[in-house]
Amino acid sequence: MIPSEDSSAHKQRLGHISKQGNSLLRFLLVEAAQAAARIHPDWRRRYLHLAMRRHKSIAKVAMGRRLAVRLYWMWRNGCGYSPSLECGSYAVTARYRTWRAVERRALDGASRSL
Repeated sequence: MIPSEDSSAHKQRLGHISKQGNSLLRFLLVEAAQAAARIHPDWRRRYLHLAMRRHKSIAKVAMGRRLAVRLYWMWRNGCGYSPSLECGSYAVTARYRTWRAVERRALDGASRSL
């Protein structure tokens, strides 16, 4: 569930989700995302927001991709499933941690120079 890419001259454009990869896995991820949207209020809110902006089928695939990203980060960090945004389940969290570490190093360097 990777977006197609059309890049040129240092400009990256990510398009629609491509149909590459295992079709059974894609199917199961979309089904699991639909079930999560029926049961969990946060997932339902995100799905309905996407469905309002796009078509329902596009929103289902987007939620399936979101679930795949969350599963990847859970596997990478070695933590269990939690419906909330805990345990660094998104790449944004990892970027934020990296940014905070760089910021701390800069502050430490500034305090030493004083």
